[in-house]
Parts: sequence; structure tokens; C-alpha cells
Amino acid sequence: MKKSKLTIALYVVAAIMGLLFLYLFVSSYAYIRSYAISYGMTVGDMGFEAIQYIISNSVAYLVYGVGLFALAQIWEAVRCKTCVAAEAPAEAPAAAVEETEEADDTIEALVAEEAAAEAEGWSMDKVPELYTSKLFM
Repeated sequence: MKKSKLTIALYVVAAIMGLLFLYLFVSSYAYIRSYAISYGMTVGDMGFEAIQYIISNSVAYLVYGVGLFALAQIWEAVRCKTCVAAEAPAEAPAAAVEETEEADDTIEALVAEEAAAEAEGWSMDKVPELYTSKLFM
């Protein structure tokens, strides 16, 4: 099934966000490493401050990328369900024709039954009002 332009655009933007995440993660680590070396320390000596700096600079792009990817998946699933629903009536005209023929047969049977009843002397005009639907309206 062909993907929509919106889905492709969301995938592309999600991929760009993933690349930004990788770039910012590596550059943040490089900055922390150079900072630690300039003061004669290691990245491990900086502890949670280094981890916090790296996460705060890069993880937001990862979250946005995953969110956009999920949105593209949801959009495609919803779009496919509406496509299937739109295609379903095109595949079932034979069933509709059979239902129409059955309805025509039923109507013809009722008309024939009414004609037979009138031939015997019965008519819908002679039915007491108690038994008609006018009473319930």
C-alpha cells in the first residue's frame, strides 16, 4: 500500500531528530570530556553533573523523534482503516443486488397477497382501526 505524503514527511522529520540526537549526544560528551581534561579530571569524577548535561542537551530530540515516528505509524494505521472502509462498498455490489432482488420479491409477494385478499372481498379499508398502525401514532 502506498504511503501518504504526510507519513513520509513525519518519517523524514523523525529521522532528522534522531540524527540531531546522535550529534548532540556526541558533542555534549566531547565538551564534558574537554572540560574535565582542562581541569585535570576525568568524566567519571564529574559524576551526575556530566550525565545531567548530556541528557538535558540531547534526549529531548530523541523523545521528539520517537513521538513523530509513533504519530506517523498511527496516521498510517488510521488512514489504512479508512481506505479499507472506502474500498469495501466497491467490492460488494453483488451482495447489494441480491438484497435488492430479495426486497423486490418480498414487495411482489405482498402485492400479490393483497390482490388475492381483495379478490376474496377483503380490503385494507375494511380492517378495523384497532388493528392498524394509526392507533399507535
